[in-house]
Amino acid sequence: MGATRKFTVGRLITYIFLVAMAVFFVGPLLFTIVSSFKNNTEIFANPFGLPAVFKIENWQVAWRDAHMSTYLVNSLLYSIIGVALILFIGSMVSYVLSRFNFRFNKWLSMFFLMGMMIPMHTIIVPVAWIIGSFDMKNNIPALIALYVAFAMPFTTAVLTNFMTTIPAEMEEAAILDGASYFQIYRKVILPMTGPGLSTVAIFNFLSIWNDVLFPLLLLNDNKLKTVALGLLNFNGERGSEYGPLMAAISITMLVPFGIYLIFQEKIENGIASGAVKG
Repeated sequence: MGATRKFTVGRLITYIFLVAMAVFFVGPLLFTIVSSFKNNTEIFANPFGLPAVFKIENWQVAWRDAHMSTYLVNSLLYSIIGVALILFIGSMVSYVLSRFNFRFNKWLSMFFLMGMMIPMHTIIVPVAWIIGSFDMKNNIPALIALYVAFAMPFTTAVLTNFMTTIPAEMEEAAILDGASYFQIYRKVILPMTGPGLSTVAIFNFLSIWNDVLFPLLLLNDNKLKTVALGLLNFNGERGSEYGPLMAAISITMLVPFGIYLIFQEKIENGIASGAVKG
């Protein structure tokens, strides 16, 4: 009886905690979406209630007048290209580090791991100096190259951890069948590293999507700006118009929120697999 009571109380506490955390995280999201259909008066007079009349024009202002549609396309383009390059380069580097024994293997692995110990904000000055010295303003390849470079430490750490657990016998069998190292990488290693690739892709996509620092340093042309930078500018230009501002924030959240809902299982499986493999 005592054990049953203890178990029930523990489960009740767990449920209360989970509900509180759900309200804590979902509440601001719902507030933002509901407020995007209100005017300033309604937002302040009835912040948690539904609007008397849904102001669709707030979304029209954010989408058309504030150019959030252009920024959305730009962010999608930069994020997709960046993630593709990160997966391509990171997976090849991880394959070499995890499956080949050579003289400087450990030192090279340590070099990539050290990149995770350096806060991004500590190197803003040298990065800004390089951008100015080589006249790389409004240079999209330079922006994507920065994303790829800064994503390598995390990417190689995750993928190397996955690849080291793949049995060597599978490679040996492929070699006996006449497969080259690139064929082994493409047909044996990559398919078995699927959860790691999914996790790395999603985390890096969200990181690029939400980044403000590098676009702020590189992009002056409004036609090239990202949603994060566009939202920053929108707040400066129309900060007193809270309805359109909330609509712009909602537009910015739609893509990452949708990606998480679609790939939630892959994210959780990838993290869990990495924890078990580690």
